[in-house]
Amino acid sequence: MAGVLRGEIEEDCVEYYLFPNLSTVKGNEQAREKLDELIELYTAHLGNYLFSYMWQNEPFRLTSAETTESLHLYGITRFGDNVDDEWFIVFLLLQLTKTFTDLVVRFCIFSLLKAHLNCELIFSELF
Repeated sequence: MAGVLRGEIEEDCVEYYLFPNLSTVKGNEQAREKLDELIELYTAHLGNYLFSYMWQNEPFRLTSAETTESLHLYGITRFGDNVDDEWFIVFLLLQLTKTFTDLVVRFCIFSLLKAHLNCELIFSELF
């Protein structure tokens, strides 16, 4: 896993961290299985948006990740100079938190054109 949680910074990219509620899952192996199921569920939920969108560089994608503190979902998308891609990802994350209200999302935008934007928003608390 690359990224802010390890102190590495990519340029012209959006990193996103999704922390679903895994409190009912017992053990790391079951948690990893649950994360794999959630990747499929979240991707299917966003399917109409993802299918019709033309990405400039890299698409939105999720993978399971693990740190010493947590198991979670992680993604990174390099958007190059396409500002639409970076904000479309924020829109996708918002759509997920509207439906899956126990989901906590963190995203970070890094760009040569603007200062580092680190948004530790918990969308589910906004609605």
